[in-house]
Amino acid sequence: MAEDTARRLQARPIPVPKAAPPASTQTTLLVIALVVATLYLGSDILVPIALAVLLTFVLAPIVSRLERLRLGRVPSVLAVVVLVFAGIAGFGMVVGGQIADLADNLPSYQRNLHAKLDSLRSSASSAGSGGVV
Repeated sequence: MAEDTARRLQARPIPVPKAAPPASTQTTLLVIALVVATLYLGSDILVPIALAVLLTFVLAPIVSRLERLRLGRVPSVLAVVVLVFAGIAGFGMVVGGQIADLADNLPSYQRNLHAKLDSLRSSASSAGSGGVV
């Protein structure tokens, strides 16, 4: 009986089907063109979906930790969403303040740039005329 079991457990070759023939170059180019066209035309739909999937992967561990603290699924998700929106709003306020500061200082930057360009032009024209004697 032990010999029968040993014989059954011996390695036997597994039949493997033949590989499909490689696709032609024209077929490959057609598939690539279709994929690129689909991605280009569907970008209005696919980009938000891709961002949603990425955000899901990033925020899922935070939701899981809040769930482990016995907060519940819905309150955990709501807390994380509120936290993310608060972070985005804070970032927007900082960037908005920087843009407002830039807009306030723009005339000063413009005067500085004109003064430097005038200085550069005058030094270039004096160097150009001073070289000929």
